[in-house]
Amino acid sequence: MSITVKKLVVGPIEENCYIVYDPDDTEKKCFIVDPGAGGSRIINCLKAVRLTPTDIYLTHGHFDHIMAVGWILREFPEVRVHAYEAEKAVIDDPEKNMLRGMDPGEWTKNVDYVKEGNGLVLSGIDVRVIFTPGHTEGSSCLYHEKDGILFSGDTLFKESVGRTDFPSGNTAALTASVRNKLMNLPGETKVYPGHGDETVIEHEKMYNFIMFDF
Repeated sequence: MSITVKKLVVGPIEENCYIVYDPDDTEKKCFIVDPGAGGSRIINCLKAVRLTPTDIYLTHGHFDHIMAVGWILREFPEVRVHAYEAEKAVIDDPEKNMLRGMDPGEWTKNVDYVKEGNGLVLSGIDVRVIFTPGHTEGSSCLYHEKDGILFSGDTLFKESVGRTDFPSGNTAALTASVRNKLMNLPGETKVYPGHGDETVIEHEKMYNFIMFDF
């Protein structure tokens, strides 16, 4: 099995939402990473290729990564929502998630909060959670070891990293997350970030400024 990853760039901040599935799955299940906006567009995309989502994974709780969750759950109420356990404070706090007056919906009360190293099976696909604090206090990445794929959220971008000047951000923690965890993955690991273009770990080891000593 090799998984298929479909990227949708959504919302005014051009966030990357990913639809992930096994093309050989006769049940046509999929999971979604960071549905940040464009709920109707995401649903139309799912229906166009006849996929049924079973799970949503949130790499962190900022508004531009979570705002379409409620929309998807209205169409597919059985979908389970997952995030790293330390991100509950961000998801629940409108100052930390920067919603500021917007209501994400009742789904925030039913998130499955997971631990680092948890072996999750999302839509029949084995993935592992990597805790990568820094962009937020509970940021995490989702790693599919078999195909060498990392969904990095806003922790790691192509030749860059996420901001740390938002609530609960921490530059030292982000640097440690990238250097000590993500850069230890195999060099050929393909990185699907929360914004911008895909990259691979080996490229980031060579060209990402976070790896330089100033």
